[in-house]
Amino acid sequence: DIQGTAFLVLGGTLCVNLFVAIYERRMGERLSSSFLISDSQHTRSDVLVTLGVIVTAVFVRLGYPLLDAVAALAIAFFIASAGIGVLRSNLRYLADERAIDTSVIEKIVVAVPGVASTHKIRTRGVPGAIHVDLHIQIARHLDVVEAHRVTHWVIESIKREVPGVTDVLVHTEPAEPGQPFNPLP
Repeated sequence: DIQGTAFLVLGGTLCVNLFVAIYERRMGERLSSSFLISDSQHTRSDVLVTLGVIVTAVFVRLGYPLLDAVAALAIAFFIASAGIGVLRSNLRYLADERAIDTSVIEKIVVAVPGVASTHKIRTRGVPGAIHVDLHIQIARHLDVVEAHRVTHWVIESIKREVPGVTDVLVHTEPAEPGQPFNPLP
């Protein structure tokens, strides 16, 4: 037999989870956090499950126990569809999909003084935490100190011009003989 205390506990749980789901969603959107948005979907599914349990408990108490099985199937369907939604919205991050079009990075890099070209550009991550790896070819005559300075200019340019980039790894190579480059200041 279902007691009134159980309904109070379920109602309290429902209110808390509803508040958490709304708060997580808002903060996830504000921070561009796929993790918070996904967790808000999970918490929202908890809200609906709790609501389903309350409704089912009322029907059982009123003498309709068969509705318990129907509600259980509906809840299972909802949980499965919520899980699929979370997976679909995050699959590109889990699969290491390109986070930024490489042409954007290339345009920034070749404008840096001393850089002749760039290749093997890879970007990955989530909004707000994007990692960039690339190779640059620089003027052959540059010494190690100048090459290091050009490499830092590349890193700073990418981080300054592309929002959300937190890490840039640059492999520096000498340009081919005669390959043009932007002159150093």
